[in-house]
Amino acid sequence: MWWLFAPRPTHGKDVLRELARTPATRIADVPDGARRMISGTVGLDGPATNSGLTGRPCCAWVVTVDEVGMGDSVERGVVVQGVPFTLRDDSGQAHVIPDRARIGVPGHIVLRYPRNALLDEERRLYTQLGVRLNYPDSSKLRFTERLILPGSQLRVYGYCQREPDHQAMDAEVSGYRGDVPTRPVLSSTRRAPLLLG
Repeated sequence: MWWLFAPRPTHGKDVLRELARTPATRIADVPDGARRMISGTVGLDGPATNSGLTGRPCCAWVVTVDEVGMGDSVERGVVVQGVPFTLRDDSGQAHVIPDRARIGVPGHIVLRYPRNALLDEERRLYTQLGVRLNYPDSSKLRFTERLILPGSQLRVYGYCQREPDHQAMDAEVSGYRGDVPTRPVLSSTRRAPLLLG
């Protein structure tokens, strides 16, 4: 019963630890209605989104803002955004919906004193999140941006529902009454976030 009270993964190392202890399933073998981990190459379904700190085009991004003191840090705000993307391995292709995802890829880190000049994007995120510091005169702000880039290798752990795969259907057999090809769609659930790392 201890696992009922275990903390859920946040962004960064917690996500990577969870992914490291979860075995991977080939995309073609992911069952409907199950939570599984898959790995493969990221591809875009449509236009990319621009990341919140550096403005780089990507599939998904997260920026965390931490208050950093002498020997400790506290998370003060998080922004996560993304667009649906594909993940492909040698067995097939999956559709990934990154809403409410936890992202564990290595990040770009910026450390600043908040009372000195923040760059425009940093100030916008700081204001948007309504960051309140315990020690505004002595603390630093740490902005960490993590990106999911097209063409990168990625592990995805989420809930699967299968949907018809229109790209796999052959136009000549579209009237055939057999099983329609399907692909897994991985996403978050209310209880378990999608993990990307």
